Amino acid sequence: MLLLGGCRNNNAPATPANSSNGETSSFDTHAVRNAAATAPAADDSPPDDVRSSNNDQAGIPILKTILTKVGQRDGKSITDFTLSSPCISKITTMDGTKTVNWSEVQDWAARDENERTIIELNDGHETSVVSVPTKPQPEPIGNAFARVEGGFIVLAETCAKKP
Repeated sequence: MLLLGGCRNNNAPATPANSSNGETSSFDTHAVRNAAATAPAADDSPPDDVRSSNNDQAGIPILKTILTKVGQRDGKSITDFTLSSPCISKITTMDGTKTVNWSEVQDWAARDENERTIIELNDGHETSVVSVPTKPQPEPIGNAFARVEGGFIVLAETCAKKP
């Protein structure tokens, strides 16, 4: 039995083909189809360690916005909130910077005082008392307490899982 087919040597250079507008192209659709059919499916997701740190950082911009606009640390206005590593944040006021190691932060109980909701973050080394307005604010702040507490919970839970 004789089998004839339109096979070509995929290692041979592609011959230029004329396109409908008269330009010359060396694009070989046959080779592309073969490569696509035989190539393993690409996994564009990052490795687990990168994925978790990207997720940790996903809420940082909104936390920073809320904390720098209406947040206080130890009674002083917060001027900056950064994540210096996946589990270490820095909360800055005019009086200086305190770090929070989220892998060491345990449970916290929020309380309301003078129209502010207060969260005490103790990581075993130092305590940062963070407060935000109790009543919802106009966007982009919104319900500051719910958003800040939610962000803090994500950081603490994610970092608690890390070795």
